[in-house]
Amino acid sequence: MRIERTEVPPSGFNSYDCWGIDINEERAFKLIDAFVQKLKPHGFDYFCFDAGWFCEPYYRERYLNKGKPEEKNLDEFGRWQPAHSKFPHGLKPISDRCHENGLKFGVHIMRGVPRLAIERGCTVKGTSYSVADIADFDDDCPWGTENVGVNMDKPGAQEYYNSVIESLAEHGVDFIKVDDMAEHPREIEAISEAIDRVERPILLSLSPGNYVYKGNMPHIRKYGNMIRISGDIWDRGWDLQVAFDCWENWENEGSNECWLDLDMIPFGLLQAYIPEDFPKDHVPHDLNEKRLSRLTKIEKQTFMTQRALAASPLFFGGELTMTPDEDIAIATNPEMLRCNRNGLVGKRIYGERHIDIRQVFKRGSTEHGWLAVFNRKGRPYKFSVPVSAFGIKDEKQLLAMRDIWTGEKLNIVDGKAYFNMEICQCFFAEF
Repeated sequence: MRIERTEVPPSGFNSYDCWGIDINEERAFKLIDAFVQKLKPHGFDYFCFDAGWFCEPYYRERYLNKGKPEEKNLDEFGRWQPAHSKFPHGLKPISDRCHENGLKFGVHIMRGVPRLAIERGCTVKGTSYSVADIADFDDDCPWGTENVGVNMDKPGAQEYYNSVIESLAEHGVDFIKVDDMAEHPREIEAISEAIDRVERPILLSLSPGNYVYKGNMPHIRKYGNMIRISGDIWDRGWDLQVAFDCWENWENEGSNECWLDLDMIPFGLLQAYIPEDFPKDHVPHDLNEKRLSRLTKIEKQTFMTQRALAASPLFFGGELTMTPDEDIAIATNPEMLRCNRNGLVGKRIYGERHIDIRQVFKRGSTEHGWLAVFNRKGRPYKFSVPVSAFGIKDEKQLLAMRDIWTGEKLNIVDGKAYFNMEICQCFFAEF
């Protein structure tokens, strides 16, 4: 298969947290330049558009002139194409700029066929079948109804997915994030088969939303490279708790065959697409405002510690041209990245009194690795744990451990380690 396997969790940038569906050519070129300066030196290499690259700009019209329909660009074969006003030269100049700079280019698509393609009577490329012939009208996405599923028993179904991947490959795409896919193993296989037919290697990321069935994991692992195991993660303190629970639930499932994705890194400037002069009473509650990430420095350090120990893909979500250097530094901390790129999923080894200890060994070792102690009490917390809880027998290793974020050593007295942590703080160290 041409599915792009990676030895370390993929890392890069995704446009959704900052530009939503309003990414465009001008913004993309500026972001690529910032990516090359700020993320590429640290090994990040995927530059990705999320949803809506085929939609004409509509944020202001959607909320001020609610009767105006959203315009979308579609070809005669029922495949989304880049919006003319946002990408007057198509996507190829974007992918070319990425490739010229040693980066890879990715896009988001939804599972299935667009309802608009059915309305317009589009045909499946290379066949006599219409898009309507292969549509499963009873199978749409729970959180977005612009597409309906594909009935893989219908002739023309595989050919449709072949044509979609062929079109994306012609645009120079190296990474495809397919939404609403994890519950549909036959369509996962169809996308994988379509990728196998094109000349360029493509990484396949599966994004299911808030629910993934573990019973599908053997199929997902065989045909995909990444699987989202959480819903959308934002700059809210409780999202750290969501990530803890998802990670623990899936800790035995991840490997370099299929990375466990805890969603994007919501640091820096977020939701930049909300205009500065936009009336506050028109801003939807769930979007709130254009803002710098609300996470505290401590929460950001804990956020990245989770991603490091879980070997999660690392996709920065903030607007790179307007993000504070401090946020970039936290997301690219070299010791954190070394743990993440070890590529093994850490496990929870201790859990009492709102204390969460997780550990991962270095590849090929049973004596050296990384360990983190997390405060999950929801407020500042003084506590102690027996050093036996760390699972480290060598006392010299314990005494030598330093917190990656603060440089502080463990405070060990009479066989116990003592901590005084702020809300959501962690102690993260190599041993």
